[in-house]
Amino acid sequence: MGCTIIVVSYLVLVPLIMLLYASVKSTEDKLPFETTGMTLANYITVLTSSSTLPIFLNTFYFTAGSLAIGLPLAVLMAWLLERTAIPARRWIAALILVPMTIPSLLSAIAWIQLLDPRIGLVNVVLRNLLGLTGDSGPFDIYTLSGMCFVQGLRLVPSAYLMIAASFRAMDPSLEEQSCSVSPRAFAFSARRSIGRPTRKSACPITVWLRPWGHWC
Repeated sequence: MGCTIIVVSYLVLVPLIMLLYASVKSTEDKLPFETTGMTLANYITVLTSSSTLPIFLNTFYFTAGSLAIGLPLAVLMAWLLERTAIPARRWIAALILVPMTIPSLLSAIAWIQLLDPRIGLVNVVLRNLLGLTGDSGPFDIYTLSGMCFVQGLRLVPSAYLMIAASFRAMDPSLEEQSCSVSPRAFAFSARRSIGRPTRKSACPITVWLRPWGHWC
């Protein structure tokens, strides 16, 4: 356990320290570890740049869009698989986790092959079926909404793992008691209250941090 902590700390902290160190060094035409002067000009350049605000806004839109797609799907799948008697539950639960085994690069290439506006398989089929003119569309995976869609789907497995645990641990007697009062309102309120801590933890970890890191 101790060795694992040391190795992980080294892999995380050393690049982070080097990044922070280089950010306050005058490294133009030089490497960060060469002898250079200390400066805050790098931060001033970034904060005063006219492109900084659009970048942060795009990052926020990308993160919020991924959240709007990924988290509801994860909650829905967790509820169906843990609180209902849906057929083939084990197979569906296993399939949900399959995207976690696919590298991001391969996933990106696959989505390009499907939804590229000109040569994507889905777009080519839809243009032929609907008789659309032109050699592109109707979908474009390179737009912000397209990237939100892809990233949202990529977030479903990890969010599902955390959210499903709360549904699995939910006491069925609470739902039965709430249903005896009001089959809809109280049962929904009970599920929402019990699952709120897990949803709050899943949101920043899987949706806010990962898309922000991908975009930045």
